[in-house]
Amino acid sequence: LFSGFAGYCTHQTSWGNIKAKDIQDQFSLDNQDSRDKICDLRYPGFSYCRLASSVEPTIALIGDSQANSYFPGLAKQLKTYGENLLMIGVPGCPPMVDTWSGYAGGADNCSDEMTKAISLVSDNAAIRTVILSGNWHLYINGYRFADRRDVMPPWRIRDKHDLMNDSNVLVFNKQIKKTADLLQVSGKNLVILKQYPELDF
Repeated sequence: LFSGFAGYCTHQTSWGNIKAKDIQDQFSLDNQDSRDKICDLRYPGFSYCRLASSVEPTIALIGDSQANSYFPGLAKQLKTYGENLLMIGVPGCPPMVDTWSGYAGGADNCSDEMTKAISLVSDNAAIRTVILSGNWHLYINGYRFADRRDVMPPWRIRDKHDLMNDSNVLVFNKQIKKTADLLQVSGKNLVILKQYPELDF
């Protein structure tokens, strides 16, 4: 990636004229990378909302920024099988019902968006398969691989109906089971994606 970007910069301008903003613009995400108008109209109120095409979705991808990053490739591949992908989710929030998520001592990243997303998908008979994707390492272990661990507080997840100081592992096991049970009772095929690797620098 870096070598490709370096080539692009060399082609566009001399190295002496490259500004930080030029680099930032190349890597910045705008709203079209996290939401689209059709999805917002049909499913308002989500931080991430993307729909591959305007017809009824048949597969849902629910999760955080990791899920959002999977959307373009999955949507394109699933379209070849006649499927239409919906992606909804929340940054920094695991795709599990009734879960509080955030830095210890900080605010909840989830509000009620993720529970709402999972309920919406559960109630939609046209959606047959649900894919859950998230930064599982963060939610289970309480830190990222490259997350300034010496200065940042640990990441915590909690059951919103029982905010006891249980370990992230116990809360994760409880909430992922609750979520899976809800989706399977609704007749959904459930897929849980592994997260892509994080680099420790």
